[in-house]
Amino acid sequence: PDGSDTLTERLRIDSAGLVHLPNAGGLVVGHTAKLTVQGLVPELQVLGTGNEDGSILMGAFGAVIPRLHLARSKHSSIGSFTALSANDSMGEIVFFGSDGTDFAHPAVQILASADGGFSSNTHYGRLTVSTASGGATLTERLRLANSGKLLVGGLGADADTLLHVWNATAGSVGAVANTVLTVENNTHAYL
Repeated sequence: PDGSDTLTERLRIDSAGLVHLPNAGGLVVGHTAKLTVQGLVPELQVLGTGNEDGSILMGAFGAVIPRLHLARSKHSSIGSFTALSANDSMGEIVFFGSDGTDFAHPAVQILASADGGFSSNTHYGRLTVSTASGGATLTERLRLANSGKLLVGGLGADADTLLHVWNATAGSVGAVANTVLTVENNTHAYL
């Protein structure tokens, strides 16, 4: 009861054994309140002061493997599906370290994005890793495109290069078609 004459549902276990929590209710393990991270208040939080109570385990035994699935549809209704467009984010893993005040700014981000438009069983994905270097802004440091091409050091990879290592102060240097490796420094390309 919430102190009034009406009851408010806080938790329900259905006949199939599924546990239901109301939207915006959430589950906090190890603390009495939810924490805010990057302006968000996640509904599922596991908080602790030791290795054990600050960890989550997913285990699989036998012929199966443990899996973490991050899935996104652009449809606004749960269970309905609208295809992603090029550059739409699919999911991210974000790492925060306390700055003595809060968890407002991440230090590292791993982001999965659509590297082209999605359609029926046709997908294009890319993975990027971004880091902060002394400030609150993340900078992309590594990109793996759907083509298998890898860019290390920043944006601006040449479409003809399989592996492109780029210095942040490099100019716009093009690679020869079908180049396996391009290393840029200032305005020079080394193949």
